[in-house]
Amino acid sequence: MQRSQAGGLGSSCRPPRRGGAGRGGGGSWGPHCLPEAAPAPVAVGGQRGPCGGSRPPVAGTFLLPLPPHPPSSFVRATVPPLPRLAGARSSAPPPPLLTMRSKRVVVMARRSRPPSPAPALRPPPPPPPLTEPSAIEAAAFGRLLIAATDRPSKAAVAALRAALAARPSLAAAPLAGGVFGGSTPLAVAANVLAGAPAVVAALLEAGAPVDGVARSGDRSTPLCIAARRASAEVVAMLLAAGANVNVKSPDKTTPLLIAAEKGSPAVLAAVLAARPPPDIRAVNGKGNPALVLAIENKATAIALLIKKGADVNVSLDGGWSVLMNAAQLGKDAHVEALLKAHAAVNVVADGGWTALLLAASRERWTVVDTLLRAGADPSAAEWKTQTTALHMAANAGDVATVLM
Repeated sequence: MQRSQAGGLGSSCRPPRRGGAGRGGGGSWGPHCLPEAAPAPVAVGGQRGPCGGSRPPVAGTFLLPLPPHPPSSFVRATVPPLPRLAGARSSAPPPPLLTMRSKRVVVMARRSRPPSPAPALRPPPPPPPLTEPSAIEAAAFGRLLIAATDRPSKAAVAALRAALAARPSLAAAPLAGGVFGGSTPLAVAANVLAGAPAVVAALLEAGAPVDGVARSGDRSTPLCIAARRASAEVVAMLLAAGANVNVKSPDKTTPLLIAAEKGSPAVLAAVLAARPPPDIRAVNGKGNPALVLAIENKATAIALLIKKGADVNVSLDGGWSVLMNAAQLGKDAHVEALLKAHAAVNVVADGGWTALLLAASRERWTVVDTLLRAGADPSAAEWKTQTTALHMAANAGDVATVLM
């Protein structure tokens, strides 16, 4: 490598060959020379020493290569003057042997500085904030959600989970258009019985709001919808996720009232097992408690509510009782469940009506027989016409009741 004096660099030093002129000789490298693979020292100030000689270079400043950096990397080195000849006296202390300076490191022969610590790693930047999905994304996700709930399959649920993993905000965004437009995905999944547990689990794992109401329709929570339509497994999942068991829909119904009237006994049992427990005394917009609404359900619902402390003698509008409602509708199993819980059989409502009179007026003769055996008063008469249950049975031609 040759550089001109105008650039501040001189010609390079080359090492002698081993053995002098031949290749197999036993020559050695000079103290100031370097192998051919590395660039030679270049003088900046002072005089260079002869190449291949045994005499060290004279004092001056040189640019030395800094292995293992590229050949173009040099450091500035200062070689001190030669010591005085033997016999010469000098009181000055010996100079440092060698000082090498660069922009990053300072190396001295008589003392060294420990390496600087590695710079601390910066934490990764935070992920970008989740944005609201577009209308097209919401519509596509709605079709995928309905397909997964109507016709459940492993492929459909897997596709739904993949979409939620790519965009978790879809779990909370209301659907766009269609029958379920404005409803939350969790409300749609709770509204469909088939395949709902797997879909509900995927939505809850993605962070769907458990009490999120729909923007349109009756604005019921997913738990209220599940108490009416879904399975007990879905109801238990929503309750385990923190759903409010005492929330009221716009028509003042609670999940317990809905489950007592239209839910299966398993759903009602799941709602009753919630912690904190539901309000057993809650009434709907018409003032009816869960026990009255359960008359439209199976008799097992009556037994479950009574076991949880429902009042069988609660007074309703017009002085009616739960037993009177069951007797009028001819619900013999419900009447027996209420009588077993010690329901009052001779309660008189407005107009003089009793459970026995109401059952006879509707020709519910099986219920009439059950009430009479439980101690109902056969002489009780309706106030306006003074008609008794016996008169009603005679007019209907029920000889068995008349003879009783």
